[in-house]
Amino acid sequence: MGLGLLVAAAISALALAMPAAEAAKSKKKGGNKTVTASTGNVNIPIPDGTMAAPGVLNVPITTGKALKGKEIADVDVRIRLTGVDVGSYNAALIAPNGATAGLVFPGLTTGTTWGTGPASCAGTPLTFSDESPNMLSQAPADQPDTLVEPYAGTAQPAGSAFAGNPLAVMDGGKPKGTFTVRIIDFSIGDTGTLHCAQVLIKPRKPLK
Repeated sequence: MGLGLLVAAAISALALAMPAAEAAKSKKKGGNKTVTASTGNVNIPIPDGTMAAPGVLNVPITTGKALKGKEIADVDVRIRLTGVDVGSYNAALIAPNGATAGLVFPGLTTGTTWGTGPASCAGTPLTFSDESPNMLSQAPADQPDTLVEPYAGTAQPAGSAFAGNPLAVMDGGKPKGTFTVRIIDFSIGDTGTLHCAQVLIKPRKPLK
């Protein structure tokens, strides 16, 4: 084959390969990357429970335009907080459509913190993920597949042991809007502070 034909063949092959490469590049850069919506660094008091009622903190986290026209494929939640006794806390995530996932029930954790390091989004938080192999526990640290005090790492939401994967109840819903992180204090005198909460959303195109 002559040099001219070789050059022509190479150009033709490159022309055929370019659309595929561009498609792969577009897919890699597409709108299905995980999006993080955050409170930012805050110091919000967790209302103390009373004899009449528990203390309830509702923290809104609003997502942006990047999620417009998408639906939820997966959701994780990060929480960094400190308190007198974190074992008295109940926590949940509420989606824009009202779907609610239980994260923690009272008595599943112990100590004074969820997470380590700076009391901000820069610290290592407690991350709730349906895919985590770990369960929250007050057991000694040498127990397998457990996340123990100070709860810096990933763990399954509390409901995973009782009702499947609770965060999965949000799959297929619209991610654009306002999520709510709800923390409830069932004890008296157990003051606490929320330092950061984040919702990590993996979007997808709506299923047909």
